[in-house]
Amino acid sequence: KMDFGQYSSKLQKEQRARAEKAKRETEAKKRAQERVDRVAAKQQDELRRQREEAERQAEIQAHLNEAEREANGGVLFSASLRPLPFDLGSKGVVRCKDKLALPASAGVSLTCQGA
Repeated sequence: KMDFGQYSSKLQKEQRARAEKAKRETEAKKRAQERVDRVAAKQQDELRRQREEAERQAEIQAHLNEAEREANGGVLFSASLRPLPFDLGSKGVVRCKDKLALPASAGVSLTCQGA
């Protein structure tokens, strides 16, 4: 005579163990996905904040440029220039510490604006 009760209880234990393991794995995947979602949301918030800050800075710069144009009769000159040694004494300039010479391209830009 075979005792199927013993095999049946062993099978039920194995099924419960597999179900618990699958449940733990599912919960672990869910927690991992939630962490990924939180990180992605944080990154999106940071990008949004950076865009808003850039827009705010651009607006401030536009107001400053407008104020400078008004103060200078509509002329605005902005360029990144490198200082180079230049002997202003040869041009008859007495005090050369507070003088500078602009490149020809700066003169063209200012002439186009009517300066």
